[in-house]
Amino acid sequence: ARSQLLAWDLEKARLTIERGNAQGALDQLLPLSKILYKEERSSALATCSSIMSEAYHMLANEKAAFVFANYGLALLSQLKDLKGTEEIHATLHAQAAHALVALGYVNQSIKRFKKSLTLKADPLQNFKLAWIYNDLNKTDDALKIINEATKLPLQKAIIRGCILAKAGRYQEA
Repeated sequence: ARSQLLAWDLEKARLTIERGNAQGALDQLLPLSKILYKEERSSALATCSSIMSEAYHMLANEKAAFVFANYGLALLSQLKDLKGTEEIHATLHAQAAHALVALGYVNQSIKRFKKSLTLKADPLQNFKLAWIYNDLNKTDDALKIINEATKLPLQKAIIRGCILAKAGRYQEA
């Protein structure tokens, strides 16, 4: 019952973020993170760190977003059994990648996006990575990443066309 109550607290914070109240979510999560830490609930604390990273990203505090994403990954690395943690691992790497882009560390962000995509297929992350490659004028790399996106065919076609047009490859677009 205790773990269900804690999971509900995490979900309430996530819903607070979805309603656009990042600071409210952080206000909820700080006391919860202390409880999770004291009770040595590393997996739940990693999820808490992920939600905090998202909240800080919404507040444009990319340094804090990066720190909390990495803290969540550090917590997960201490678990004896990583089975079932692929999704939170992927999310934390993607959050770190977003923060790195915002902080100007584009090449490091590419590595994190790729790591995220090896853990979990996510067309949205494919699109973001493709735009980074596109901004770096690496058209072929951008197209390769777009082609790996397995869902959202309309968006995939539109983004692919934009990348090709920017590269002056109008016939292919």
